[in-house]
Amino acid sequence: MELKAKDLDYSVPLEKIHEYRKSKKTDSVIGQSRALKALQFGIGINSKGYNIFVTGDPGTGKHSTVKKVLTKYKHRRALKDVACVCNFADPDSPEILYFPKGKGIQFKEAIKGFISMARKKLRLQTENNIFRSEKGEIIKLHENTENKVLDEFESVLDKDHFALVNSTKEDADQVAEIMPIYDGKVVSFDELHDLLNQGKLTKEEWESCRSRYYRHADKFEDVLRKMQMNKTELETKIQELEKKHVAPFITSCLDKIRDEFKGKGVSDYLDAVSQDILGHLDLFFQENPENTEAVENELTRYEVNILVDNSKTKNCPVIFENHPTYSNLFGTIEYRTELSGETKSNFMQIKSGSLIKASGGFVVINAEDLFQDEYSWDYLKRTLKSGEIQIQPQGNPLNMMGTSIKPKPVKIDVKVILIGSEKIFDVLYESDEDFSKFFKVSAEFDDQMPFNDENTRQYVSFAVDFCKKMKYKPITDDGIGYVLKYGRKLTEDRRKLSTRFSKITDLITEANYWAREMGLSEITAQALKKAEEEKKYFESLSEDRVSDMMADGTIKIQVDGLRVGAVNALTVLSRGSYSYGRPSLLTAVCSSGDDGIINIEHEAGLSGEIYDKAVMITEGFLRSRYADKYLMSFRASICFEQSYGMIEGDSASSAELYALLSAVTGVSLRQDIAATGSVNQHGDIQPVGGVSEKIIGFYTMCKRLGLTGKQGVIVPKLNIDNILLPQEIIDAVSKKRFHIYPVSSIDEGLELLTGMKSDVFNALAKKRFKELSSKTKSNK
Repeated sequence: MELKAKDLDYSVPLEKIHEYRKSKKTDSVIGQSRALKALQFGIGINSKGYNIFVTGDPGTGKHSTVKKVLTKYKHRRALKDVACVCNFADPDSPEILYFPKGKGIQFKEAIKGFISMARKKLRLQTENNIFRSEKGEIIKLHENTENKVLDEFESVLDKDHFALVNSTKEDADQVAEIMPIYDGKVVSFDELHDLLNQGKLTKEEWESCRSRYYRHADKFEDVLRKMQMNKTELETKIQELEKKHVAPFITSCLDKIRDEFKGKGVSDYLDAVSQDILGHLDLFFQENPENTEAVENELTRYEVNILVDNSKTKNCPVIFENHPTYSNLFGTIEYRTELSGETKSNFMQIKSGSLIKASGGFVVINAEDLFQDEYSWDYLKRTLKSGEIQIQPQGNPLNMMGTSIKPKPVKIDVKVILIGSEKIFDVLYESDEDFSKFFKVSAEFDDQMPFNDENTRQYVSFAVDFCKKMKYKPITDDGIGYVLKYGRKLTEDRRKLSTRFSKITDLITEANYWAREMGLSEITAQALKKAEEEKKYFESLSEDRVSDMMADGTIKIQVDGLRVGAVNALTVLSRGSYSYGRPSLLTAVCSSGDDGIINIEHEAGLSGEIYDKAVMITEGFLRSRYADKYLMSFRASICFEQSYGMIEGDSASSAELYALLSAVTGVSLRQDIAATGSVNQHGDIQPVGGVSEKIIGFYTMCKRLGLTGKQGVIVPKLNIDNILLPQEIIDAVSKKRFHIYPVSSIDEGLELLTGMKSDVFNALAKKRFKELSSKTKSNK
């Protein structure tokens, strides 16, 4: 039965649209209830491994929906601040401290304030009378000890006619020297040697003096060592005295900090700070240090590096990591290059990544971007498994850039949401056994939803609100009607609406432009049609070239008359995102032989596996229907004429049967009716894809070559709901200038193409196949 114009109309009445406009706006995600439920489940469950992988076609709102859902989510866990501090016992292994939300920055300021105050007041703790008195007693005791040692040594020297004399060197340093006494006077060995030369001193006296000098010099070395030990002991006792007097002040200040910031990690760190300051009091006692920069560099050991500051975080932290490099995700360690060319780093140059900053919340990553970095995926799995991040230099986790700094691991509690294609999901699931352990929730976004009142109402609301949000011209009711038709057309199913809202917004955006260019005050159906036509014009160069070649005869096509063994098969060609239908001449020839069907496309290496399967199904149908009582033998070839690219799919299998049966029987086929449809071994016509594009393609060619009023297409009956045509073709059907014939079997198609009753045609075909088989046998 031929379809009528009313069967093809898929527009929504304007009064309905006007009614939908009045409906109360909802803030729910449109058409993604399954994905939304999976997202909410994955977000809400806090068990290990329940990270989320979001899949779906581009433009279905994956990113915006995830953002909307997470924005409304308040808290997963209690948030913490994270800080990195110096490990005074092992500076190459900095410590990690954790604080309640907002306390990290307060701790940093508390330590900074303490150090600033210590630089001003620690020295004052050693300027009181008690300290001075105790220090004086210690110095006096050590001076007495030193004087006693020197006195005893000088007494020995005096008895042996030597003296200890202080002299000034060229560098102005005072040194003590042992010098001989001659005739009651201190003389140098040079003077003593002159006396020897003058004969006033015997050689024996000279040698005796030198020998005694060396003996006393050795003893003087022991004296100097004792004095140095005494000096060191004095310095140690003074340092201990300084510690004794400043320690209560340090303890008092740090105890106040300890009381405010609870926790063993913080308490242990404050103990370490106290001990380290007592060991570096010289940094605090200098009023005007000569090398201020050196002192400031040393004091950085007491700074606090805040890795995570949640002081201003109100809701659950959510980070959309648009550049998921290794360093952006996991953090890194920066360096400074010395004049010598050596690279150095310290704990203040450790930087956190998104996974650390979002601890207690979520990190959203585009899966395709994640795999651009060589190490990110493996390290992400390791992190999800351990719940810790070992911050390392950017790039290769094994490449430490010549530094030995290795901070303690940072504990995290973060949920990762990957957004990617079904292809990436399938590859990961099949090739990575860890994937299913760490991503136990799959939220799949559908590219379509049922065409019903509720979804249509939300569609209308979406179109109106989008125009308001973007400050576009207002959209009219007929404009919304056009958008609804476009949304249904995108699904290739009148029972559905597309959820690829990026396509919808693109159309409205372009229509707003054309409305301005056309001088319209609103976005009307006319502007939307213009936008769709112009977009098609921009992308349809290849389609127009094919159409021109068909029109001028370069590509042979016939849209009227009769022909044996030939039929116009409907195909779809694609270039990028643009696809279009076109008729293609499919021919068949048949003779005696036992080769069966020769698939020329396959023999030439120009066919896909599905197409090859369809040819074999065709042969199976022929044998089952026409040779139930004998062994069928024939030789036939089928071919898409002037086709030079790959052919795939089974939508031409019914057309192949029509052409082949025409070649066998010699019955001509109408060339003004094109055909599409998959066929099974029982001769049933099955639905195919791109049916609307195929109809449009044949109509366009017929219009180009001249509409006769008899032209039309044969389509699967099961594809009726997939037919969504431009109004021009619907009008042509209404005026009987173009025809659409839905069929459910090969027999129905044969009757339309041949004008013969199916039983008559099948009897003829059966007879002819038997004759071919008999001829084959007689030729052997």
